[in-house]
Amino acid sequence: MNDMLTPEDVADYFQIDIETVISWLERGDLAGLDFEGIWRVPMDEFVRFIHARTRETQLDVFSKNIQDSDRWAEFLENSPAVASDLEKSEYVENTFGAFLKNVLEDRKAGHSADNIVSFTKPSDD
Repeated sequence: MNDMLTPEDVADYFQIDIETVISWLERGDLAGLDFEGIWRVPMDEFVRFIHARTRETQLDVFSKNIQDSDRWAEFLENSPAVASDLEKSEYVENTFGAFLKNVLEDRKAGHSADNIVSFTKPSDD
């Protein structure tokens, strides 16, 4: 069994240009071996790369979705008990609770949720 892949193998797998794979190898994004200009990628490094990229993608999607005001507005419209609890509570500025309460108030005012400032993680200072 061949435990090494060529850059062409990796490019074929991802259906991308070989130049992208070479760039990943040269930057160290994808671990590989350079035998005097001939690159090889160990199979375990290829699998590790796929797992890492999948995790990065999942985190990016999660980050975008968690701050999507329109999604939260729809959720709150369909969850009256949660919306009621939000209305009754006070939240520190720039917290997730404050973000959700702003989404709810903005939606009730008949505005699009696009103008809501997203929450930020408090600093540890």
